[in-house]
Amino acid sequence: MKLNFYLKQFNAKVLTRLIIGGLARVLVIAMVGMPSFIGTQQPPDTTKPKTTNIAPNTSSIKNQNSLQVQPSHQGAYDYTFAVVKYNGGGDWYEGQVGIKELMKFINKHDIMTAAPKSKTVEITSDLFEYPLLYITGHGGFVVSTGEAARLREYLENGGMLFINDDYGLDPFVQKVVKKIFPDRKWSAPPLSHPLYHIYYQFPNGAPKVHKHDGGPPEVQAIFHDGEIAILYTKNTDIGDGWAPYHVHKDSSAIRQQALRFGMNVILYALTK
Repeated sequence: MKLNFYLKQFNAKVLTRLIIGGLARVLVIAMVGMPSFIGTQQPPDTTKPKTTNIAPNTSSIKNQNSLQVQPSHQGAYDYTFAVVKYNGGGDWYEGQVGIKELMKFINKHDIMTAAPKSKTVEITSDLFEYPLLYITGHGGFVVSTGEAARLREYLENGGMLFINDDYGLDPFVQKVVKKIFPDRKWSAPPLSHPLYHIYYQFPNGAPKVHKHDGGPPEVQAIFHDGEIAILYTKNTDIGDGWAPYHVHKDSSAIRQQALRFGMNVILYALTK
């Protein structure tokens, strides 16, 4: 069973734009010489901080012929961000303002057209229309046996679940994931994984957004057939980092890194 993803000609359209974008940068360098941003830094512009060492990359993007793409069912958009409305009383709806900012950020790159608003989906609905599902909140997250089986079917057929702990979600995440995949364990994606390099470079792993328990951010994954099926970010709160300054008072540099990491997650989910 193949997922009925709505990636409108994603292999011919979006991947081509990613590759062309990378080649264009190489041509600019060849024409104007070797500027100071060569290496892992981004060319200075008005939308990206000059102090970051994160840069676009196309080397880890898969061959477009390997993708199984179905016609779009989302109108004029190539991508719609899907938020899971889960049971258990938790604030599944948290961070909608930040999601809108992430979609704006993606649309600035001329890689694909992202819908400006997210789509709320329930586990009992047609998950197979969406390549990536997003779960966040502070606690109160449960699934039934039937919902766990449905999520497993979705994930084993190419879907991906991105869980962002907004602080307090972890005990529920551990129980739910154990219910979905009782035979599998968490493992950290290596720093060489495409997740950290598919477009923006994160040589040291995910960015730290909020302090929470202190220490470094944690990124864990459940793999299926060598690809990430469930991605879990903890002790950082990537989702809060997408929000405008007035929401959490995060610096521009932190918000840019969170947006870039979010974009990497989406691109990985669409091309894995």
